[in-house]
Amino acid sequence: MVRALPVLLLLLSAACGLAEDERDEKNRYIYLTFYDKAFEAYCLGEFDVDGDGRISRYEAQRVRTVECPERGVASLSDLKEFTRLERLDCRGNALTRLDVTMTRLEWLDCSDNGLVSLDVNGLRGLAYLDCGGNSLPRLDLQSNASLATLLCPDNALAGSLDVTSCASGLRADVRGNPSLATVYCLASQSVDFNGPTELVRK
Repeated sequence: MVRALPVLLLLLSAACGLAEDERDEKNRYIYLTFYDKAFEAYCLGEFDVDGDGRISRYEAQRVRTVECPERGVASLSDLKEFTRLERLDCRGNALTRLDVTMTRLEWLDCSDNGLVSLDVNGLRGLAYLDCGGNSLPRLDLQSNASLATLLCPDNALAGSLDVTSCASGLRADVRGNPSLATVYCLASQSVDFNGPTELVRK
């Protein structure tokens, strides 16, 4: 009976969802090759848990928060490995494109970069987005049902912006987009705008 105890505990752990996934063990020995050296340096300083001078996929997949403002980061393409990421602060860098669709972001500040493309498609839990001070020509928020705060002043938004799929209590700032003609919003949403922009409430 005593010899059977470890086996019994293992079975109970597995039944409760506590046993480590076999993939987790494999991911301990799969290492990321970073495209951006500035972002790699940040990650090594923050997330190299075992101190081996490398970031494994296992370590990356346990990161919930990345705060790397004003570090000269030009690419965050490696975020695709940070699949459990919930909070990202990358303001004040040199980013031109940002795709965070592989994460679980709830909070994102990517302001004051040089972004011409931002993809937040599918992030239904995203509640806060600050993308002000970039060069974004468009913003697709159709799948961001939880978005309650949207800050996108001083961009290059053109044509129209539709926020009707966002939270009913959304507070948005779209000032400083002289080519933005129309913002479609709900009656319950608050949108700060200026210039030629017109609000159309649904």
